Amino acid sequence: MQLEGQIIEEHQRDNHYTKTTYGLSVGASLKYCNAGAHYSKEHHRSQTLANGKEQTLYATKTELAVDTAPIEVLADPVQKGKDIYTDAQALYSMVEGTVEAVSKATKLGVAGTMNTLVNNIEDVPELYTKAKDEKAIPKINNAQEAIPAELAAVINQEAHKLQARAGAEDPANVLLYQGQDKQFEDSDLQRYAAGYDTAQNKIYLNTQKTDLSQGSDIMASLYHEAQRKENHINPALRHLNDEQQEQLAHFRGDRAQKVWNRLSGASRKANPTATQAWNQRNSSALATSNAFVAQSREVDVKPRE
Repeated sequence: MQLEGQIIEEHQRDNHYTKTTYGLSVGASLKYCNAGAHYSKEHHRSQTLANGKEQTLYATKTELAVDTAPIEVLADPVQKGKDIYTDAQALYSMVEGTVEAVSKATKLGVAGTMNTLVNNIEDVPELYTKAKDEKAIPKINNAQEAIPAELAAVINQEAHKLQARAGAEDPANVLLYQGQDKQFEDSDLQRYAAGYDTAQNKIYLNTQKTDLSQGSDIMASLYHEAQRKENHINPALRHLNDEQQEQLAHFRGDRAQKVWNRLSGASRKANPTATQAWNQRNSSALATSNAFVAQSREVDVKPRE
């Protein structure tokens, strides 16, 4: 089986021109028990000078290859087997996401479908790399053991990385808040898992509507709200209707949750007791962020419900 494709994104703003080319090649052979995927991204930005000539501002090229070579007799066959299994899951996730994105083309439109395809072939390698980092996994999958400052730092690092990939020059910081605080009694924010505030340029994560013992729930909110931010700043996506923008965010968050579960070995068993205990323990530490989030206008917040 061989799947190859290329997506080209072009943006013009004032006298600046940006062109990004994405390439994806996926292949698998059951006969030889191997599979592989190759992803490349070339980014070129230029500006038009007063004399009409084009000046290159910067050009970058990124490549990632995932290859599951034929199984060999190694010193550590158990670990090799785990690596091959993880690689195969990443490959499957990339193909699966591509197929699902194409199947939604009629609902998302051309711009929405292209954006979903691009994000799929970039999100999977990102999640794959993170899931293979043994130091990074516990910080996300065992979030209920962290203090608020530590958890916010880990989440913000991931959120900024996602937004930078989308070309955000002013990344939104993530604020943790408790939706059951009395300040939210008459607000829809009490039931949101997360939300992107377009007026304040902030992402809000409700620690009482997020299972902190499940890293995939955190990932779902991060990727969902990263898409909300991208919808807001990307001219090609801003013209999509509310339903299409929500579908883009939901699809991306759902994919991230599914892939993270698959690659990181995260627990899929809900643990509301651990989340409740964490919130009780840290309510005073979140008082300031609760007050900030409570001042936001609901109409400005694009939620993950």
